[in-house]
Amino acid sequence: MKNSIKVLAAFAAILSLVSCMEKGTRSSSTFTLGTTFEMYESDMPKYVVDSMMFSPTFSWEQITYFNSKSAELNQGYEGGFKFNIKHGWTQDTDDQAYFTSASNAAGAYDSNCYLGFLQTPTMPDYDIVFDYSGYYTANSQIIGCCINNTEYTMRLYEAGEIQDGDFLKVIIEFYNNNNLVGSLDKYLVDYVTTRELQIVKEWEDWEMAKEMQDKKITMGSFDSVKFRVETSSGKFVPCFCLDNFMIQLSVEF
Repeated sequence: MKNSIKVLAAFAAILSLVSCMEKGTRSSSTFTLGTTFEMYESDMPKYVVDSMMFSPTFSWEQITYFNSKSAELNQGYEGGFKFNIKHGWTQDTDDQAYFTSASNAAGAYDSNCYLGFLQTPTMPDYDIVFDYSGYYTANSQIIGCCINNTEYTMRLYEAGEIQDGDFLKVIIEFYNNNNLVGSLDKYLVDYVTTRELQIVKEWEDWEMAKEMQDKKITMGSFDSVKFRVETSSGKFVPCFCLDNFMIQLSVEF
């Protein structure tokens, strides 16, 4: 699985047809879709280079929608995903990039672009929504993604401020018609379940397919996703970075 993620990560967007067959007047297809989010970089005005941008929602292949709580394009951000083409780190605590930048590491596997996530008291209803209104039927399954701590969290680590009992954990909740069907979680900082501090210091593959299968979160059982961040104390900011998002999609049209 890790090799497949690395191969797909080399492309801005990959669409590989796994199967296609006729069923009367309808066609059924299964695809693997992957993105490093670099597809958006060429559409960005030059003034946002080495910065972050956001909107209430932005789409990927008109199927998957990543959301934030904001008024409009680059106006009134309150929380959720930001599209990040920041190649450095700011010391300005009034800048939300202070909490959601991966600093000079940029994206995974040499990608220039990634998503930063900041959890606040005001958040969108769902952080990812799958819209299949253009198909007769459709089902999806998340294969995996790359995930990383932010530079803010790494500065805490480098300053020796992470102590025994500390943690930062990302939780993904899967919903169908507003009903919770299951969840996965991953520690980015773990000084709770282990005797020695474990911390994600660089982009790391999060291969979800097996975990979802074990928890019976099956293809087609969810239509939206909610991210939550739990921390041991207020010294952490509930934030992380995400890249190389991959799904398997089965549609009939």
